[in-house]
Amino acid sequence: MIALFSLAAAAQGDTAEKDFTRNLKKFKVEKYTMGEDASSGYDYVVYKRGANIVKIRTIWSSSANPKWWVEDAYYEAGAPVLLVNLSLTKRQYKSVKGGSQIALPVNDKYYFKDGKLVKWLEKGKAVPATDTRWEEVGKDALASAKDTIEFYPELKDL
Repeated sequence: MIALFSLAAAAQGDTAEKDFTRNLKKFKVEKYTMGEDASSGYDYVVYKRGANIVKIRTIWSSSANPKWWVEDAYYEAGAPVLLVNLSLTKRQYKSVKGGSQIALPVNDKYYFKDGKLVKWLEKGKAVPATDTRWEEVGKDALASAKDTIEFYPELKDL
């Protein structure tokens, strides 16, 4: 029963990702930039269907740090259903910041159902719920997705 529940929740996250790709041209896109300091900052690409946020792409870059990253948070009815952590190179930055959906290396995928982590893929491999990191990683991933959507009103004021 637990396995079926996990598969159904993961399917919900996969559905959000597939729905996003299928409807990409229909979404309203908003872009925001926020500096962290003189050499680093965040870019946000927000995809909306009407007033509903479907996905927020957070892009972190730094001229002093070679490890840049992207975080894609997918939402259904304002609740996180999937969080994807991706790697980014300096060469890819302008395209991704501009809204391009180029393929990026996936580090982790976190699937949520009813505010709980139900599936975690690390480098493409499922991490069992018995893994000692499961609870803390799930809590951090969910908090990141929630914080991103809660930060959206502040982005609009930048």
